[in-house]
Amino acid sequence: MKEKIISSALEQFLRFGIRKVTVQQIIYPLGLSTKAVYKYFGSKEELLENCLDVQYGNLLRQFKAIEARENNPIWILFKVYGKLMALDFETSPLFYNDLNRYYPDLQDKVIQIHFNKFILFFTNIVEAGKQQGFIQPTLHTPVFLVTQNALYRMLTRSDTYHPFKQSPFYTANYTIGVYLRGICTIKGIQEIDENEAALSFTNSKP
Repeated sequence: MKEKIISSALEQFLRFGIRKVTVQQIIYPLGLSTKAVYKYFGSKEELLENCLDVQYGNLLRQFKAIEARENNPIWILFKVYGKLMALDFETSPLFYNDLNRYYPDLQDKVIQIHFNKFILFFTNIVEAGKQQGFIQPTLHTPVFLVTQNALYRMLTRSDTYHPFKQSPFYTANYTIGVYLRGICTIKGIQEIDENEAALSFTNSKP
């Protein structure tokens, strides 16, 4: 039952934001009483913490599924960021607004729990790309990860590119895509050029 409550809450938080969703709305599809919620969670904030933990866990599993499906590190990086964008833009902006404004400490707490797992995932992909000759061997991987994350957040969490009135997926081709291309060797660039349509972020749009 605890898992069902988390699932219902997470679905509604992602669709409608956090602040506007009440416990009554969360339990309505489940036919439960509010007592059932507070049996497992001491507060709405505790429920949110569990939801975020599930959300980040699900995200990492989806990334690993892409890794298992693709055997080229360049493809994995493009597909992972495409999946991340698709998920982000299926989510109500209110969710991130509420999370950043009202629950920043909680968000940081959950991120810290999962942080090393995500860093390890991306580090392994980049290092595999170096070994296979697709990514420049002199690339400083930690710097790349920080810069790529900042670029992604600028695209998805700010209005920096709004004046251009373009789809964020289109814009990603000229921001995230260009940066990924920039870390590649000639072999990696050839891989991107030969598969331009398949690796386009525009095709990641839900």
